[in-house]
Amino acid sequence: MNGSKMLAPVFGLILLSASVQAQPGQQPPPAPVRVDLAKEMEIAPVIDLPATVISRNDSQVATEIAGRITWIAEVGTELKEGDVVARLDDAFLKLELSNAQATVKRLEARHAFENRQVGRFEELAASNSTPAQRVDEIRMTRDVTAQELASARLEAQRIELQLARTAIRAPFPARVVSRATQIGEYASVGSEIARLVDTQHLEIRVQAPIATNQFVTENMKLVVKDNGDYSEFPIRTIVPVGDEISRTIEIRLSVPEDKWVIGTALRISVPNATPRQTLAVPRDALILRRDDVYVFRIDDENKAERIGVRTGAASGSYIEVFGPIAKGDNLVVRGGERLQAGRAVSVLGESS
Repeated sequence: MNGSKMLAPVFGLILLSASVQAQPGQQPPPAPVRVDLAKEMEIAPVIDLPATVISRNDSQVATEIAGRITWIAEVGTELKEGDVVARLDDAFLKLELSNAQATVKRLEARHAFENRQVGRFEELAASNSTPAQRVDEIRMTRDVTAQELASARLEAQRIELQLARTAIRAPFPARVVSRATQIGEYASVGSEIARLVDTQHLEIRVQAPIATNQFVTENMKLVVKDNGDYSEFPIRTIVPVGDEISRTIEIRLSVPEDKWVIGTALRISVPNATPRQTLAVPRDALILRRDDVYVFRIDDENKAERIGVRTGAASGSYIEVFGPIAKGDNLVVRGGERLQAGRAVSVLGESS
């Protein structure tokens, strides 16, 4: 079959399709969009500062007594408060404790005997069968034994306490992040054993210029930026002591335990001036291009109108804008990425 005859129907279909699309008066269907309002609100100028997710409890656990390491938890082990992190060799202390307990029992028996002796000599002295001086000597001997017994009991308690400290325990719920020693090594008093990090109680730490101190308060919510994601979290505390070198103060924000991994780098918007009344639009209304920032406003005929804007300070999900935008304007917050100016739209509702 002739090749040109085979291609002719195909070219005919293409030309027919082009002629149908080019029909005058035919319009594309309305684009579905969601809208929200531009509004006036108080927004404080801010500066964006680097911040880091940290744990509220991060400890290098150390030994309180000396000894050889016989066991240590593996890196990554999850521990509850009071769980054993590592153990020291306790054989020598167990022998010392047995000896101390034997001494206590011996002194208890002697004290009991001497106490009975005092009773008997007191009866003899009452009947003038023994001199009073002898009674005093027996009493003194008994009292000395009582003091020796008290000292022996304290020694036994001291050894029991040391024996208990051969098990190094987690002071808070945590994970073992690293080990500073290994099984078989000798640890002296104060030697680091392992690093424990609480992964359940997190916060964000940011160093802010001292001048911002007058514009932030505890429980105030600040905007936290994680790439293109924006969140708000309250200030847990402000440390009102400035660093002499960096001239900054430390601000800490509370965050949920499952929001980020410890060490995540973030940016935080910290107020650095008094709030001012300004026009703001939802962040989702902004269309960001390399050399342009604009929004789509819906006019009275339900058509999209492209408006160029400049951005300013931000507060939560809203951001200050400068341009021909007015309070109450309906702005596209969903469906604007592929929207063209003049396109008819179908408004699905306001953004929640």
